Amino acid sequence: MNRWRFETALENAERFFMKTGQVHQAALAIARCLDAANIPYAIAGAMALNAHGYRRVTTDVDVLLTRNSKCPAEAPAITLKSTLKTTGG
Repeated sequence: MNRWRFETALENAERFFMKTGQVHQAALAIARCLDAANIPYAIAGAMALNAHGYRRVTTDVDVLLTRNSKCPAEAPAITLKSTLKTTGG
């Protein structure tokens, strides 16, 4: 890894652990929208691990919804610059 990439990685990790990085902004935006729409959810993955004291950097937000979670028509849209992936059937 060259010096520039190493320094960039350290800066990104610092922003993550200071909770000022893009992943925290995305998590907060998602949580606000789901809360406003009264949709039950759980944050999973590395973000959840961090909340419980296990320090780990991540670049995504894992969100769990139930199959029967319905989004009301008046719920605000969630717009993110990154691609959202869904899993399950």
